[in-house]
Amino acid sequence: MDVVLDIKKVSMANTWSLLEKHLANLDATNFKKFKFRLNESHQEIGWGKLETADVLDTAKLMVQCFNNNAVGVAVDILKDINVNDVATHLSQDSLKGIKEDLR
Repeated sequence: MDVVLDIKKVSMANTWSLLEKHLANLDATNFKKFKFRLNESHQEIGWGKLETADVLDTAKLMVQCFNNNAVGVAVDILKDINVNDVATHLSQDSLKGIKEDLR
């Protein structure tokens, strides 16, 4: 539970970079599942924007909508669609970013 709270402290620049890096690791099917689940669970980002969005656009939309919470949202969705390896790496990288920001 502490991990989720810490993830939300990631700076905006790091948030976008982390999302872009890790969403790029999804294959086409899982990326489409990710976008579908994102829209389904967080309708603030309309499907019209997500449907044709690539990785960079999706990361940008998430940061605009969720600010520093975007990493936590992404981790939850990745776990929900059973892409646990990417969720784990995103969580770990975000914690490294937090530690560096605190120095």
